Amino acid sequence: MKRLLSILLMICMLAAAGPQTTSAATYTKPSAMVVQKVFLDQKTLDDMGTHTYNDMTKEEFLALAMKYVPEGTAVRMKFFYDHDYYISNASAFNEGKISAKILILGDDGSMENITFTVKIPQIKTDKNNAEADKKKVTAAKKQVEKAMAAYAYDNSTTSSDLLKAAKAAVTNGAQVEWYQGKPAVVVAATDFKEGSAVGSFEISYGSQRYIYKFHGTISKLEAEPVDESTLSGMDKAEKAVRKALDSISFDKMKSVETAKEAMRAALPAGYTIEFGKNFAFQKPTIEQKGQCGGTVTISDGTETRTCEIGTWYDKIVQNRPSKKISVNSYEWEILRLVNIERAKQGLNSLSMTKMLQNVADVREEELLEYYSHTRPNGQACDTAIPSSAKVRVVRENICRGTQQTPKSCMSSWMNSTGHRKNILSSDTQYIGVGVSNGRWMQMFTDGARIKSVKSSTGSKVFSSVDEMNRAYAILTATDGTVSYMPLDPDSMIKVKGGYQLRVNTQKKVIFKIKSK
Repeated sequence: MKRLLSILLMICMLAAAGPQTTSAATYTKPSAMVVQKVFLDQKTLDDMGTHTYNDMTKEEFLALAMKYVPEGTAVRMKFFYDHDYYISNASAFNEGKISAKILILGDDGSMENITFTVKIPQIKTDKNNAEADKKKVTAAKKQVEKAMAAYAYDNSTTSSDLLKAAKAAVTNGAQVEWYQGKPAVVVAATDFKEGSAVGSFEISYGSQRYIYKFHGTISKLEAEPVDESTLSGMDKAEKAVRKALDSISFDKMKSVETAKEAMRAALPAGYTIEFGKNFAFQKPTIEQKGQCGGTVTISDGTETRTCEIGTWYDKIVQNRPSKKISVNSYEWEILRLVNIERAKQGLNSLSMTKMLQNVADVREEELLEYYSHTRPNGQACDTAIPSSAKVRVVRENICRGTQQTPKSCMSSWMNSTGHRKNILSSDTQYIGVGVSNGRWMQMFTDGARIKSVKSSTGSKVFSSVDEMNRAYAILTATDGTVSYMPLDPDSMIKVKGGYQLRVNTQKKVIFKIKSK
């Protein structure tokens, strides 16, 4: 009976609830999702494009984006990382673009990401005038570059001095200002460390502009002279061993024992020296400085002093054919790294030609104006190669972004399937490399068989691997093309008595190492 009453009571309750049990709940779409949908609409992006402009900052772009948020929708928008915002300025030849990845944060706790691209309108100007403007900017850039290279940097140098010098160097009416209004950063030198002056100028004329980065070095200060009469016996002993270590040039440093013997010999009578386990010698390489030093303990039997003593050796500087072709240290290093990667796969090394380096000079400037394998004039990248050049294979790699060194740029290329394939192609022989203002490029072509090889020293015999490393190879093909490449053991084949060059020749090319 109780069970029956319970069932009847439940039926009555459901009946009393009536239509309320079948009514649908009201759904409110999260505010971040609402805003995300706005920026998925191409019409919104097209309209935004009518309000964009060159050098638009992140803050200005976010302010523009907020104007498209539906009324009554409470959200905030931000960039999580600096690289979430990228701008490529428009020119008289091409549209620009802004690529953005925005984090949308709703006051209701919702959160969404949106990635989109907005165009920057092409600058409306006569293209003939634009070409003339470009020539003016290029000429001004060379004048500023020359002025910064000749500038006598010292601890009294200020950013105002540098801007004044750059402006004074320009004679054709082009304007020079700090890029984005940010003056150079000047770090003073000390008696143990070089100083520096680093900055970027914006050089402009009419519709054209160029961002020129410079890095000036301030020489180390000379140490203040010390009154020898004020030094204690222990001070003089420490000074003597430091001087002995500093006086050993790298070419005379056979091993760490060379340094220890010289330091022992320099001690005043009655003093001894002990070397800590960390006292060692590290040879310099192309990529890093060498050093010799560590902990030492000096004693005269009654007094003991423990201190750190060391000296540095400059990185091995590879000579390059800068008087024969247009190539800077970064471009030469890219070639060296390319050949190391090719050697790992058993491929022949590539070499640089004057023609391809001239092409690279053109393309590196074009990439600043329009970052694409298509040239600013709308033609394919291979049209930068003179029509007189008889090549069947042409490939190009380009790179931009956070890559600041040849090593980081090569790492990006080698981690990209398409770029890696170009670098490791077996049907290429020559390479051109361009580096300018954060833009990196490579141009690859095929070539004729190499008929002769010589070194920049005129000899194929070297007294050491380091001596060979400082030289470069000069190659002549059967069609008369002359090209150049580093003599780097990391990209060569180790053979008895020397190293074999990896090149397309009938006979093996071997450079011998004969130690004195």
